[in-house]
Amino acid sequence: MMTTVETRETLKPLRLVLVTGSGGVGKTSLIEGFHTDGRKIYPGLTDFIIAGKVDKDLIANGFTEVRDPSYVKRYRTQSYGQVFQQTEEIIAGGRTALVNASFRLEIGKLGWERRYDELAKKHEAILKIIRLVTAPETLYRRLVARDAITDHHKLVDLETWKAWLQEEPIEMEMPPGSLILTNNGNIGDFPNLVQQAMAFLKE
Repeated sequence: MMTTVETRETLKPLRLVLVTGSGGVGKTSLIEGFHTDGRKIYPGLTDFIIAGKVDKDLIANGFTEVRDPSYVKRYRTQSYGQVFQQTEEIIAGGRTALVNASFRLEIGKLGWERRYDELAKKHEAILKIIRLVTAPETLYRRLVARDAITDHHKLVDLETWKAWLQEEPIEMEMPPGSLILTNNGNIGDFPNLVQQAMAFLKE
């Protein structure tokens, strides 16, 4: 049964939070809570703080649910452009923004986060970056279990899976001050992940 959250906090200054990580690692659960069989059994960040959500996959699905090379070529730039636009609308409107996106092609490039840092400072907010990681075998099980169209191109066979892990490493070098959270796949440990994230956001 879900833990009851009596009140949600308004973080001041506002936070612009980038929740990054490979698809299936638990970004949505961290933000919105852990669900099973259509029920929320553990609260997520949005149960504790007043915030607006930006979900890159929801935006991208408006173009296509496929995430093969044609998506990268045709729709990825538009998708991330809308991510930034929606993030600015939330921050400008006086709410903390929780951004759910992998940023897989950006992370590793020096200063990739600068655009969001400048946006945060423009609205007197604080940029916070969280990276979720897990073991490759744990991620594989999660992707197979959820059977999402967006993951099918990764799971064609073992060689395809290994190649994808090379293309999008689970662990990547993050900007100084980022929080790295390890999701070990144990449902009972989920509340601790949220608590760690909350403590980080309040710093």
